[in-house]
Amino acid sequence: MRLLDPAQQPDAIEQAAQRLADGGLLALPTETVYGLGARADDDAAVARIFAAKGRPADHPLSNLTSPGPMFPHYSLCSACLSQVRSLPRLLI
Repeated sequence: MRLLDPAQQPDAIEQAAQRLADGGLLALPTETVYGLGARADDDAAVARIFAAKGRPADHPLSNLTSPGPMFPHYSLCSACLSQVRSLPRLLI
């Protein structure tokens, strides 16, 4: 495991993106906790999240997706896409 700090490493975002593309996991800091991130369309990467957390397979994961080309693919309600796009960017 290694720390990627965009303030100190100009290529940190590219390294993180490559790690995700390669099926790896990322620990993502939030205001209160760290989340684990992976590509939702990579079954092996998603399985690694379950394994890393020791999470039972019957406990679903959250999928945070911003509006854009992939949103309808992951959204349970792709018909709502136009309504979501009209929300202020702060809420998206």
